[in-house]
Amino acid sequence: MTNFTSDYLMHKIKDLCAEFQRNVGRSLGGQYLCINEGNVGTIGEFSGEIYQEYHRIFDILKKGSIHTVEVYDESIDSSITDYHLSVAVFIRSFLTYPPFCIDVPMILEKIKHNKYINFPNEYFIIYFLTAIFQLRNNDFDKTLRLDNDFQIKFVNLLSQYRENIESLSPIPFANEIGLIEHNYFI
Repeated sequence: MTNFTSDYLMHKIKDLCAEFQRNVGRSLGGQYLCINEGNVGTIGEFSGEIYQEYHRIFDILKKGSIHTVEVYDESIDSSITDYHLSVAVFIRSFLTYPPFCIDVPMILEKIKHNKYINFPNEYFIIYFLTAIFQLRNNDFDKTLRLDNDFQIKFVNLLSQYRENIESLSPIPFANEIGLIEHNYFI
């Protein structure tokens, strides 16, 4: 099991954003996908809104919870909080401060749309879950295998949460992430 912290994850998130951008860039219209530097932060520092939101949500959870809630500053492995909660808070942060935007030049009237162009941040979350599950389980042979129907419904759910972020409560959502890992990470 890999020992990682929220700061370590933030470095990984920056790498994942760049990798996702490269992969989507190969699809139709993908060249217009841009990383929101203000949300993700610059390399070498954690000034981005996602990082700040992550810590803000954990502060709220600490104050309002009868259970111990920790930010993983030292080690998730030594924490009594399940790592799915950390992932849920990062996902909530991604939906509040999207890591990606689409920047289409004005001279183009029409671009071909695809799922990555229409919902880049939601599909990035699936990409993020795959990476976290692999990192956490130290088993790089496993893959997150979401069937197409479930994937579409999950993306729609994430999109609804993005539209009404207050409806996403991290603690119950952490349980849903655990179920996804258990049922689809094969």
